[in-house]
Amino acid sequence: MYIEKQLFLIPIFLPPFVSSFSLTQNGRVGNPFATLSKFYGRVDAPLNQATEASVTEEVTKENEPKSRACIKRPKIHWTVPGMNLSYRDEETGKWFDSEGPRDSPAPNYWRQSMDEREYKKDMDVVEAALLCFDVDEQVTALEKRRTVRFPFKSRKILGTWAPILNAGEKVVYDDKPMSSNDGFIECSLLIEILRPGGPKYGEKHRYGTFFASLEEGEEVVIRSSDWSIDTTFRASKEQTVQLIGDACAGSFNSPIYLGSITYLSDYLLIQRREDGKIDLWMRACDSHLGI
Repeated sequence: MYIEKQLFLIPIFLPPFVSSFSLTQNGRVGNPFATLSKFYGRVDAPLNQATEASVTEEVTKENEPKSRACIKRPKIHWTVPGMNLSYRDEETGKWFDSEGPRDSPAPNYWRQSMDEREYKKDMDVVEAALLCFDVDEQVTALEKRRTVRFPFKSRKILGTWAPILNAGEKVVYDDKPMSSNDGFIECSLLIEILRPGGPKYGEKHRYGTFFASLEEGEEVVIRSSDWSIDTTFRASKEQTVQLIGDACAGSFNSPIYLGSITYLSDYLLIQRREDGKIDLWMRACDSHLGI
């Protein structure tokens, strides 16, 4: 049961982030990690902006509040920044862009189509997981296309992640029906993977500026929004399975591991356990878009 409390009713031991929504000055929903770090003073570097995230308070039978986050699906990463997006009307066959009708597709339409296909393949797995379908076949197809050779050295591992499946079990709630990407996904925790000294960026190029790849042996911090996870790992070509959260983390039925990554993209992080069960994490920040 979720109970919204006015500020003057919150007990003294509760942190100030436990409200129905944490809004920034411009009215957008704020990053629960930023609020947590401001209250506890435990973060050494700025954390990534969570995607449309809010925090609610769960009051358990023992009256122990636990933070929950509501996120939206990640935004699509267009390879060519600012490219003119064009679409074809299925009924009339005519082409359109942001300025109106056009005679043909935009010059970068081939790249746009590729970006859309990659996004759809990843989000189809998320949708199947949210509907409690067996995602093994879809995940296997993604694993065969694995493009990141050393996940623990890739910049793509950095950012905020929302576990969707943990040991094959759905651990989120989706408030929208099938084929809708507008609803929030309610998570019991978010997982942040970051450099302890703050963001480090690679060289700027025509496609944008992104996090720099991790160096061999570089320390990386792993923290969760409920602080049940607070540990580190060392970047390496080798994948070493590490227990990062016990069964109490996020109130999951199984412990949380990080290690045997079989697929890593702008949008998803997938792991396989020894018994073949799937861990599916979805990106919950905009770090994949670059700056």
